[in-house]
Amino acid sequence: MKERGKKIDGRVLSKKIREELAEKIRKEDVDILFSLVMVGDDPVTENFVRYKIQFGRKVGILPTLFRLPKDISQEELSLHIDRIAEQSDALIVQLPLPPHIDTEYILSRIPPEKDVDVLSPKTLEYFSRGGKLIPPVTRAILHSLESENIQLKGKNIILYGYGTLVGKPFALYLEREDIPFSLIRSTTSDEERNTLLKNADIIVSGVGVSGIIERDTIRDGVIVIDAGTSESGGSVVGDLHPNAYEKTSFYTPVPGGIGPLTITSLFENVWIVWEKRRK
Repeated sequence: MKERGKKIDGRVLSKKIREELAEKIRKEDVDILFSLVMVGDDPVTENFVRYKIQFGRKVGILPTLFRLPKDISQEELSLHIDRIAEQSDALIVQLPLPPHIDTEYILSRIPPEKDVDVLSPKTLEYFSRGGKLIPPVTRAILHSLESENIQLKGKNIILYGYGTLVGKPFALYLEREDIPFSLIRSTTSDEERNTLLKNADIIVSGVGVSGIIERDTIRDGVIVIDAGTSESGGSVVGDLHPNAYEKTSFYTPVPGGIGPLTITSLFENVWIVWEKRRK
């Protein structure tokens, strides 16, 4: 039987970066004011918030959590964001927000120099022009590639999905670095989709559909960065079907791949913001 592709272990990489970041913070001996705003009490969101607080405790940047009711008005939420931003070095608003809230408007209330999730239109614009704040999922993808000395330039790169957290920001990164890529969207025909996947050197996937990338849809030796998550049988799974692992040269697992690195990358952004403000 052919040996399966090499797993890029996000937990191991995350631990290494976390320790390096913790050492920097210990040397500086400072308190960094990182605020996290959560609206409502969704259990999935609660999990994400808990992971961030646990990680922050380990590196020495403990987020201050602001819990707000799910029926809060957009105007009230905006006022809270303005007030919290004034007293914070860095700030994130945990998504998703309730349906009656205009997410883009709320994100735009976060000052760009404090927007460590890099989700507001203005911060994304700065990023697209070469800003140091890189969206956490994009930074996580870059960490995973760099860990195996995988170069993007000169490769046939396919982005599968154009979502807010994965596809769109990574596309902006490739564009700013002048790296060509092809995009598979919901409107892409099955024939074109299959052709693009079969010819890819690197696939970055953020579809969020369990096992949508199967063995027969990819070529031998492809690199698959799986940043898509969904639930199947009570477990969190990725876009890459387990039957396709052995056809890859490298792949990121779900869970344990891009996820841990994304939280690490968020806190790297907090550190970058604090260093910039100090100067």
